[in-house]
Amino acid sequence: MLHEFSKLMKITNRRGKPVGLSHTHHFRHTKLTRLAELGPPVHVLMGFAGHAAPS
Repeated sequence: MLHEFSKLMKITNRRGKPVGLSHTHHFRHTKLTRLAELGPPVHVLMGFAGHAAPS
């Protein structure tokens, strides 16, 4: 269903290439990337991601 949605909405990356949404992890990655662009400390990003270590 996500694949059909991405085709219907014509979701593309910054280079204009189609982005296939095979699972919801892409949404999580995008949200964390947008948050990281705002410049919060790494431990804040880790908390949102549910990671115990920066690696």
